[in-house]
Amino acid sequence: EMNLVAVGATLLVDGKIVATSVCGRRHQNSGVTVTVDDKWHLGSITKSITATATGRLVERGQLSWETPLPELLPGIATQIDKSWNSVTLHHMLTHTAGLPANFPVLIQFDWPDNRDALHTRRKEELLKILAQPPASPAGETFLYSNVGYTLIGYIAAETAGTTWEALLEKEVFEPLSLKSAGFGAPKGDQPFDQPWGHVRALFIRSPMDPRHHSDNTPIMGPAGSVHMSMADLSRYGWEHLQGENAGLPGETSRAFLLKPETFQKLHRPVKNDYACGWVNAEYDWAAGRVLWHNGSNKMWYSLLMLIPSKNAVFVVVTNDGHISEAQAEFFKLAETVISRLPVQK
Repeated sequence: EMNLVAVGATLLVDGKIVATSVCGRRHQNSGVTVTVDDKWHLGSITKSITATATGRLVERGQLSWETPLPELLPGIATQIDKSWNSVTLHHMLTHTAGLPANFPVLIQFDWPDNRDALHTRRKEELLKILAQPPASPAGETFLYSNVGYTLIGYIAAETAGTTWEALLEKEVFEPLSLKSAGFGAPKGDQPFDQPWGHVRALFIRSPMDPRHHSDNTPIMGPAGSVHMSMADLSRYGWEHLQGENAGLPGETSRAFLLKPETFQKLHRPVKNDYACGWVNAEYDWAAGRVLWHNGSNKMWYSLLMLIPSKNAVFVVVTNDGHISEAQAEFFKLAETVISRLPVQK
């Protein structure tokens, strides 16, 4: 039994949800149980969604994978250090741009109150970092970077003439009918309409009220602030799985959000098994590759897995920030469930 406030899991095979279950409470002291329709904070699973919206702009010719950073930031290119000149969009997507892992900690106290102000603050914070040289030459070193995906989100939004939040709504949420999708900690009209995240400090677990600042600053939203239901996350994963399977011999794509070659670009790893918002690694229990990503803001933990050989999508979520336990238990659960499915591909 997992020592977590609440846990949910959904298994989708051949495009249909074949099993879904939840247990536990929305708030450790509320007595209100979670439901299969509740919304869950996805943390860094958001990175693949930001990459997906960016891929839509690439397909329209508005962006290019290999365009140098100064050309991606035409309005502020003169304000960045010249050492960034060889960094491309693809370097940022694969965490090989030399960008730092995180923003300075004081940014966590900065919560702009509307999307336009948020877009401006992203630019200001990104410029502070880009005024300094990169930590390593472009393409040389893998360094997981929330800053990098925030920069991608800013570039994509600026290119599209909108905000990152509106871009995701238009390019991903609406086309896939992800009606539960939103930003930040999920909340309803009443205090316990949705699960609350819980933070762990030593042996104490504390619920975090979603009506207050119970997330990372929205400035770094493109790296990890989306929430949605398990069903919608499965639907999003299914779209990517169909795009991935379209690359197999004799297969045609049943995905519509992106072209097969764009999905392949987003899914192919460069260093440390990391692609563009996805880890792409081999597992015996999956009879081949698994495309996966997890996410946590230290108050929630979520895991999304695509298993091409079994044409399956597996989602596991919790509203508990006990990351080490959640990750270990979720991967054990994934192995147990996925290993029992027949190989189809």
